[in-house]
Amino acid sequence: MHRHVDAALLKLGLPPRPAVLAGRGSVQVWTLHGENGGGLLEAPIAVISARDAESLTALLRPLPHYGAQSYLAFDGSRAIESGVWPAPGRLLPVAR
Repeated sequence: MHRHVDAALLKLGLPPRPAVLAGRGSVQVWTLHGENGGGLLEAPIAVISARDAESLTALLRPLPHYGAQSYLAFDGSRAIESGVWPAPGRLLPVAR
């Protein structure tokens, strides 16, 4: 089912699956927001791509515990990859 998610992202003009997750595990989860979504998104969203329904069901218990992560890959219910996107720098005007 991963290919359906990839096709939907392309159709919506959103960034593709992150390279760090490509081919990893049975389920991949990642966030998109205006900074890495090309300004197309008004609010952050989470994308979940599962190999099959059973793989998605395996995340019912563990996934809520990873709220601070930007991306995850799971093999069944076990997290095998996780991380946080770098925070974008913001320019702040300085007046004397």
